[in-house]
Amino acid sequence: MRPEPGVGLAPSERVDIGWHTFLMYTRDYAAFCQTVAGRIIHHQPDDDPAPGLFARAARRSRGRWRRCGRLGCR
Repeated sequence: MRPEPGVGLAPSERVDIGWHTFLMYTRDYAAFCQTVAGRIIHHQPDDDPAPGLFARAARRSRGRWRRCGRLGCR
């Protein structure tokens, strides 16, 4: 998916847990990012999100994936 400045995206809670686990395996994570994005996909945690922010970002992400239908959609 193409990034949109100022538009936050988030995975489902289950995917988020898996993603955080994946981040711990830095070499594998770096290789994956290079393959799918051509660069490292940085993690930007928000330790104090506004109420409902994660849920809204996850809904927005699901909508974009539905429209895209596949990894790498432009």
